Parts: sequence; structure tokens; C-alpha cells
Amino acid sequence: MMGKDPTKLEEALGCLQENRVADAAALVEEVLRADPESPGAHHLAGLVDLGRGRAESALGHFEKAVAGAPDNVDFRLNMGVALDNLGRGDEATV
Repeated sequence: MMGKDPTKLEEALGCLQENRVADAAALVEEVLRADPESPGAHHLAGLVDLGRGRAESALGHFEKAVAGAPDNVDFRLNMGVALDNLGRGDEATV
């Protein structure tokens, strides 16, 4: 579930894979402005935040991603990573 603009989200994912975090963040922010409830955009925003060492902010994005797509295992997995980074790994569920 990528959202209303899968092209920008796919491009953002590519940027993350190339460690171009700032470029990924800009693309994700653009998608979230157009579609603030996009689970895919929130998931990628969480990945951006994890890459920047912002686990608390990442967790918020992952929670929104999971709320919008509760069956997405990747979203849940990354929410668990954020929880673990915050020392709250025992709260993680799949």
C-alpha cells in the first residue's frame, strides 16, 4: 500500500537505499502534504527518521502506517525496530 503517488514513494525508497536520506525526506514530505494519511508515506517517513537517529519520531510515523494498513508486516516490523531503539522492544507485536 504505497499511497496516492506511488512514483514519488518508489523514488523516495530508492533514495533511502542509496543513503540519500535528505532527498528521500523531501519526497516523503511532499507526499504527506498531498495525502497526510498515506500509510506508505508514513512508513517511509519512519525509515527516514530511523536513519537520522530519531526513533521517537519514527515510532509515530510507524504507528500511523500500521493504523492505516494493520496487516502490513513490514510496517509492524519497522515499528518494532523503533520500539527496540527506544528500549521498548518488549512492546513490539507482529
